[in-house]
Amino acid sequence: MVLDKIECGKFTVDKFFDVRYGSEKYFEYIGKEAYRALPKLLYNDDIERFLTFFETVGEHWRGITVKLKRADDVYRDAYIRAKKKASLVGGEQLWDMEAYDVETLTENFRHDKDELGKYRTLLGLEGRTYFCYEHDSENISVYKPVNGRERVLSSMKLGEWRADVCANHIDKADEDIFSRMCDDIERGASEFSVELSCDMYAPEGEIKPCSISASTINKDGIPMLTVGIVSRIEALGEAVQTENKDAVTDSLTRLYNKKYIQTRAKEIIEKKNEHAALFIMDIDNFKEVNDNFGHMYGDEVLARVAGVLLDVLADNGIAGRIGGDEFMGIIYNVKDKEMVRHILRSIRSSVEYLYSDTKGMNITCSIGAARCPEDGTSYDKLFNCADKCLYIAKDKGKNRYIIYQEDLHGVIRNENRVSTEIEHITGGALENISGVVKRSIELLYIQGRAAIPEVLKIMCEVGRFDRACVYYGSDFKCIYSHGLSGCDTAFWAESEPYIEHFNGNGLHSAGNLFKVENTDKRIFEQFREQNTGCFIQAILGDKDNICGYTSFECCSGSRRFTEALQNAIDYVSKLIYEVLKRN
Repeated sequence: MVLDKIECGKFTVDKFFDVRYGSEKYFEYIGKEAYRALPKLLYNDDIERFLTFFETVGEHWRGITVKLKRADDVYRDAYIRAKKKASLVGGEQLWDMEAYDVETLTENFRHDKDELGKYRTLLGLEGRTYFCYEHDSENISVYKPVNGRERVLSSMKLGEWRADVCANHIDKADEDIFSRMCDDIERGASEFSVELSCDMYAPEGEIKPCSISASTINKDGIPMLTVGIVSRIEALGEAVQTENKDAVTDSLTRLYNKKYIQTRAKEIIEKKNEHAALFIMDIDNFKEVNDNFGHMYGDEVLARVAGVLLDVLADNGIAGRIGGDEFMGIIYNVKDKEMVRHILRSIRSSVEYLYSDTKGMNITCSIGAARCPEDGTSYDKLFNCADKCLYIAKDKGKNRYIIYQEDLHGVIRNENRVSTEIEHITGGALENISGVVKRSIELLYIQGRAAIPEVLKIMCEVGRFDRACVYYGSDFKCIYSHGLSGCDTAFWAESEPYIEHFNGNGLHSAGNLFKVENTDKRIFEQFREQNTGCFIQAILGDKDNICGYTSFECCSGSRRFTEALQNAIDYVSKLIYEVLKRN
């Protein structure tokens, strides 16, 4: 990439001008000195002027032109704009900054205007309604060719247009799709398409199925213009197009779905034998987002995080959604580990940017990655290596990425044997349980006893339990626990009437304590003493040879536990027992 032809990048600094986060383009443009304090990257004559400018920066964008040192030690005229973050981040004030190459922008300004005129003329010749969004003015205009001439149907700010279309021109069921499309327009997504029912200002005012396809014209990485074409969908064409789309994409995020991303990953790694990297990403503490803000807001977070993956990977890779808040990606044509590091760093920092100005929101991600062929030449091996690194990233405090390195992270056991034996333990149902539970099971198998505390924590988060305990041995003592403190021993272990409540799989689910009260008053009172309201328990071993129990408990109210959650606890408990037997 020629440095003259790229955006300088986006970054965030603290009061000492140290760079806290930066886009991949920023690190490419500045090079090895990217983490130096910003004034040290400026030409000497510009430093004092920049410091004076910085003192005046508030919560609205302000800009200054200075000479900025790039990776080849050449000072280049750059336009830097800055604004103070509206809220503190981790208790301190930070500033967002963006830098653009002034010389390149000047050279291309007239060219952009000429190209825009030609583009709009071609769209008019097609005879279809289209829109143009200018990123510098934030204005969107909708045009419709009428009798060979261009008719302006509307021209307003994007926010006003969003509100107008939702209120007057769209099927209410498609408002979420349209809002996400507006988000894509605003951030300058490289290419996107949606299907919805609208009239898009048609004279007859009749709402019909439409396809909207759009792309963004960039200059040096800066979104300049987003142009979209609106097309009617015939009934048959709509059905075929939707069917094909649904076959490979996730409806919420518009990334590839689990089946397709796995297929493509295997093809790239095993058939094409490319130099590539596989990464797995989780949104940190995503359950708290759903609990505190609701699932609709959680869906918005997932869609925006998916947008980050699309933007950062661009032509360098593909990504898919493989679970609730879990994503997997493949990076193409990996030259070296530093390239992978650049991309993962950009993903991590961009996700952290998303809601940095939203009070009460702290969205971050953890990523694990492995490279082909350095770490393996099969999909299963790379997935297991990346998966292990993901859990290490979470264990080290989250909001980070880790790239697999055998001498640091250990040898990954034979992936086919792991999968086969886990499938046997779960009765062949591994593909039917959630990704996070599946990975918990795999983690137990690979790491053994050391993984039990982390798995109890994960199951408490997944099942919204307040306490989890593992009781084991002849005296049924608690040997592992997570959450609120409980009893030192399984006090129900000697009660035969109570044990009868465990089903043939060794599982006992109580949505409230009434059943326990009718069975054994003493056990009921002991549950009440430790504030247990409902629980799921599993026998370690079988009913004829009980070696221990797992107990997952909620400390207030009653619940109706889903079959999926009960099955997940059954699988996890079985593997905990296998692990305890081995060691």
